[in-house]
Amino acid sequence: MVGALRGKLLKKEGTKAYIDVNGIVFEVNCDLFSLDEFEEGRDVFVHTVIVVNQDEMSLFGFSNKERKFLFQKLIKVSKLGPKTALKILSNSDVSEIASLIVSGDVERLSRIPGVGRKTAERIVAELKDQVKEIASRKIMGIMEAIEALTALGYPESVARKCVRKVAKPGMEVSEIIKNALREMTKL
Repeated sequence: MVGALRGKLLKKEGTKAYIDVNGIVFEVNCDLFSLDEFEEGRDVFVHTVIVVNQDEMSLFGFSNKERKFLFQKLIKVSKLGPKTALKILSNSDVSEIASLIVSGDVERLSRIPGVGRKTAERIVAELKDQVKEIASRKIMGIMEAIEALTALGYPESVARKCVRKVAKPGMEVSEIIKNALREMTKL
């Protein structure tokens, strides 16, 4: 199977990315967070999952392994398809979604477009134990960075927005803070 693609992003259209890999153009369905990280005309590396249904074969792409991992878990939830899984991933950061699942926050999960109460309950029931590591690992760094920025006098809402925008998997807290401060100068 195709685990990843490396190529030139020709264009973004809706939730699709068109990636040229040595003359073959792949149509890749992406979540909005991943699409934001990809620049048209630039080389991109996309983690991919192929989903085969009765009628079609679709390629789904993600900017990092955590997004791909959560997508793969979500599509295994009963009665939850890949398009709904993409909507969930387009709604928030992976660690925040994982935190909602681990904490059993059915109320907030059900506010995501395309996710009703019963679907949210199934997500929590089926994935709660499987996404704990994602939830705890990234949240601690994000919370620490937000606290540091608010201690420097920045409003919490601004700090939270900038930290979420710049935080990437595997980043050190100091790097998150530095990048968030750069982002704040653009506001």
